Amino acid sequence: MQLESDMKLTDFKSFAGTIGAFSGVLMIILGTHVARDYSYPVFVLSPICLGLISSLIYSRNTKRRLISLFSVSILGCFITGLAFLLFAFEGIICLVMALPLAMPLSMLGAFIAYLLQPYLYGKRHNSNIVLILAILISPIFMAFEKLNPNHPEIGEVNTSIEINASSEKVWQTLTAFPRVPKPKDIIFKSGISFPTGATIDKKCIGGTIKWQFNTGEVHELITNWQENKAIYYKITKETEMMKELSPYNIHPPHLDGYFKAEKGAFILEKIDNNKTKLIGLTTYQSNVWPSSYWMPQADYLHKKMQLMVMENIKKISEK
Repeated sequence: MQLESDMKLTDFKSFAGTIGAFSGVLMIILGTHVARDYSYPVFVLSPICLGLISSLIYSRNTKRRLISLFSVSILGCFITGLAFLLFAFEGIICLVMALPLAMPLSMLGAFIAYLLQPYLYGKRHNSNIVLILAILISPIFMAFEKLNPNHPEIGEVNTSIEINASSEKVWQTLTAFPRVPKPKDIIFKSGISFPTGATIDKKCIGGTIKWQFNTGEVHELITNWQENKAIYYKITKETEMMKELSPYNIHPPHLDGYFKAEKGAFILEKIDNNKTKLIGLTTYQSNVWPSSYWMPQADYLHKKMQLMVMENIKKISEK
């Protein structure tokens, strides 16, 4: 291959990383914008194949050290992220959230290429076959998952705080739905949606709580009303979970129901005459995999939103 000999080593590494990134971008777009499936082929196989393809190209005519293959796979990851940002496919928030998963998997692809070097070096035919397999494996699994879709994962978030006030006082504050102060947390300033207040039309079963978020409205239908004790509700209308940080006005597919809150509750437990435990419950669906990576992040964000509301109730009740 004359190409490598005509290029400086750093230039050829950039070339290999760019080719790997290009293949990664195509695989991910195929999964997210065509198949509409945010699953293992997108978040696991695509980064592995990206690292594998970059490393196979970089070591095509010269045996490379493992550290060199790691570096070209990481370069491919960063080029992929930059391409998604510049061409308005994704925003900064989701790219940052995905990076801790994508980076090690890309390096795993580089490690696989390193292990294959003794069997591929000087054997152009074998190398070409592995490259073709690396390009095709993710789309093949996407097609398989499209025919055999995963069932949504169910997440439950439970948050509680103790309030130095009677349960009657806490209930009065809760059902008045006071305005929620603008958060100072950097997570919400980065674009994650947050509640600003709510209204209620009827304080009984069948009533509707309309929460105002910075991104729109969330409607909750009351399914159980226990005076001074609990409110249970199901969510009938949602808003966007975030506004992506991007140079463009974008709306990635994952904002449309891939994380979907279903129901929740506020429960009061009397500790003594002047102390009450307030519990917030949220149940949601996740259609993004691997769930072991994404659901803890969703749990954390739901808990932060619950605490925003509950700490405001605590502050007002304790006055």
